[in-house]
Amino acid sequence: MNEAQVVEYLRSRGQAEPPPDLTRSVMSAVGAAPAPRSWFSAYLPAVAVAGAVAIVAVVAILLGQGDNVGPAPTPSAKPASVEELQAAVREAVDRLRESPGVEGVGTAQVFGELGSATWFSWRPGGDQVVINRSDVDVTQTGWWLDREGGPPARGENVTTVIQVLAGDAYYRAAGEVGGEQGWTVEDRSTAPAVLAIPFPAVLDGRIDPWQDSSTSTDDGEASVRHFADGGAVWTLTMPFRSGSSVEEFDIGPDGALRAISRELVDVEPSLEDAPLFTSGSVELTALADADPILPPDVDGQPDPADFGLPADFPLATSNPETTIDYRAYVADALDALETYHWNSANIDWAAARSAALDGLPEAPDAAQAHQRIRDAIQTFDSFGTVFVRPQDVPPDGIGPGDPPDDLPVGERIGSAGYISIPSFTAPGAVPWREYLALARAEMEAAEAASPACGWIVDLRDHASGSWGPSILALAGLIGEGRAITFSAGFGEWALVVDADGAVSVAEADELDDPVDSPYIHGALEGDQNEGIAEVIADEPPYRPSVTGSPVAVLVGSGTVRGGEQTLVAFLGRPDTRVFGAPTGGSPVVEQHLPMVDGAVLRVPIWVPVDRDGTRYTENIFPDEVIGDTRAGGSDAILDAAVAWLEGQSGCS
Repeated sequence: MNEAQVVEYLRSRGQAEPPPDLTRSVMSAVGAAPAPRSWFSAYLPAVAVAGAVAIVAVVAILLGQGDNVGPAPTPSAKPASVEELQAAVREAVDRLRESPGVEGVGTAQVFGELGSATWFSWRPGGDQVVINRSDVDVTQTGWWLDREGGPPARGENVTTVIQVLAGDAYYRAAGEVGGEQGWTVEDRSTAPAVLAIPFPAVLDGRIDPWQDSSTSTDDGEASVRHFADGGAVWTLTMPFRSGSSVEEFDIGPDGALRAISRELVDVEPSLEDAPLFTSGSVELTALADADPILPPDVDGQPDPADFGLPADFPLATSNPETTIDYRAYVADALDALETYHWNSANIDWAAARSAALDGLPEAPDAAQAHQRIRDAIQTFDSFGTVFVRPQDVPPDGIGPGDPPDDLPVGERIGSAGYISIPSFTAPGAVPWREYLALARAEMEAAEAASPACGWIVDLRDHASGSWGPSILALAGLIGEGRAITFSAGFGEWALVVDADGAVSVAEADELDDPVDSPYIHGALEGDQNEGIAEVIADEPPYRPSVTGSPVAVLVGSGTVRGGEQTLVAFLGRPDTRVFGAPTGGSPVVEQHLPMVDGAVLRVPIWVPVDRDGTRYTENIFPDEVIGDTRAGGSDAILDAAVAWLEGQSGCS
């Protein structure tokens, strides 16, 4: 078991997402863009987001210093203010959008490995084509978490997404790798604000790249180099974790922006670097004359060449059906399910294999293989186990949905402290380190006047799949010792809390991945302590003034998955009582296993076990069952918890 698994569980339960510190400016801007979501815009492939993240920077383009960007540098760089740099870039974008059209080509690398390439063509009316290709093995396998590792393959697993805005319609094609694919058509108003890279949206004016005040430019150092031809290159260097981020903005003699690049220098991979694009660049070309962008032929098969994709585009197409034995792919998926599933001993695997393999051709295509895996799952599990085809993987990974608006809230109720811990689903909205810092600040405020004699922890609205932020935020209340163990048929690991409230992992290093398949990328080997220690060092949990004070935990039907796992961490703790309604009934932790072709196999694997050795696989019943009366304006569950605390020593 290694860092990749902590990423899987601690951050977002399977979400493939960009580093929050790098992209929060752009993601906030995207979130603020007034674009309605369509039924399929929520399901843009992960490769499209990999392309977006790959090109995003402070001006909505991420990462890396491209080769030969701009004119040859001179030694005459002059200091400048960040505000001057921002103004210069804004003016350069304005000048660029005055042209009859703009084309752009961007690439992104992960430690020198080409991971994603995007081409776009834009017209002033907002019509545009965006074509993204991503090397799945480079962008989605997590190989960078092993400092001596490398991608399992290169150029063998390339996925392509084509998106078109033309007239009143939004067209999208993202079929299976190497398989048949067709067009999906919707009204233009339902298109996402950002199709693959933010630059078309920047040109449309839908995204102001500098609008987010949280962009960490306060410590940045800017400089500018002016050239004899009238062009200039602006450089912005900012501290970033252990190293720095270096961005360059190349403005041509005509005043139009023509290239942006970004590179992370001396930055090691960590929990928040999944995927970690360490460098990237985009080159922009103002077109002197541009033909209109026409709607695609929706009856024909999508072909990037029809839109003018350059012949020398960095990532070539691939047909993994020539390299993947899809019959073996199905068999290995069934082997993994039997090995990993928490309830494997009670599943009829013969029936599952019959549904998967009987009558399957000797050389099936991807679509046939994917459907057979789904058929097999239906024989034993219609909820927890899910197979997601590559074209169905959402842009933010396979998570429970958009993050809620609620954040941790603390207050004082009589002599007790109160902290609500709602769902945490995606760092794109509130980076999880900020979530931890906010929880700590709220708890500190609850004890600002005097120490709390006890605490009320409200988990009634914690329905997400992410237990990591909530357990880390509450570690000071959970208490010292082995708080929770995660058990599977092939081993177990645990979270241990020390006297300072710091969380560490025990026994995980002894786990070995039991499945060895070229088609499934497991994440069960190695050490994950370093990543958790890094988080705790940055955002330590709050330590209450009174050690070991009584804790009342509030739960209900809205306490699901990560909420239930957080509850288990409190069970067996001395002076702890649980109030409310039975929980939602999904406490088993799921593992998201990426397949070689971009599909994802979600399997419930890890059964949470409390400090007394009790396993939890269904609804968890509170000590005092009380109906939720909040809809009527009262709160019987909270009142019962307060009454219990008032009867405890020190609170009466």
